[in-house]
Amino acid sequence: MDRYFLDLMLEQVCVGQKNEKSFTKIAWADMKKKMNEKYENMNDDKEVLKNRHKKLKNIYTILKALQNQSRFGWDDEKHMVTADSYARDEYLKEHPEAKPMRTKIMPKYHDLDKICGKSTSTGQYARSAKDLKSKKLSDVNITQV
Repeated sequence: MDRYFLDLMLEQVCVGQKNEKSFTKIAWADMKKKMNEKYENMNDDKEVLKNRHKKLKNIYTILKALQNQSRFGWDDEKHMVTADSYARDEYLKEHPEAKPMRTKIMPKYHDLDKICGKSTSTGQYARSAKDLKSKKLSDVNITQV
């Protein structure tokens, strides 16, 4: 169910129905409708979806913080954060909320990054998830630096 919800959120990002903080009312209504159509026995309301979005965003924030630490990385095959046991143990002493991420598999992490992440680039040619609505990546001219 989370995979489908992530697909719906990514779709809304691509059509410009997400601002800096959250999705628009139109996006929430569309996602609610599609979730309820796909999972007929569910009658999720918008608040249930918003809570799930918040939980996924919290997971993303923890995963991103881990990756920003030295000696941590991301394994695209295993779909999880990697680190040597010493680095992981030291980090967990200071950040116990990250403990579940030791074994957390996130196959759609890169999609979650497009949904929740912000561009870390700066300057005239910086791009964020919001830019996906207006241009295809192939249309962005990167030679003008």
